[in-house]
Amino acid sequence: MLTAEKLKLTEAEERAYILICQHRVGTDALAEGLRVSRATAARLVASLRGKGVRVVSVREGGTWHFELRNREEAARERWRRLRGMVGCVKDWRPLPGKDEDAIIYDED
Repeated sequence: MLTAEKLKLTEAEERAYILICQHRVGTDALAEGLRVSRATAARLVASLRGKGVRVVSVREGGTWHFELRNREEAARERWRRLRGMVGCVKDWRPLPGKDEDAIIYDED
């Protein structure tokens, strides 16, 4: 299984990897999300490919976006980033007589 740690990605490559995992981004959206030029975004994708990440360009509905060919890899990366936040709510229990919606939306 490929992970950002095993691939020894630069910080910019890791940010690009994560954006591609989490969103359907093309070169323009990737550049905007990373706050770099389109050329730099394209170079980052090429660098990821050079390190063995299976990034593919997909045309869907008249637009292009990048995808990781291995969807399980993308799911694992999303979970890795989310896992740190889950621990703080893992043992949470709702108040007696209130469900989660009532607590979140302050319903009585």
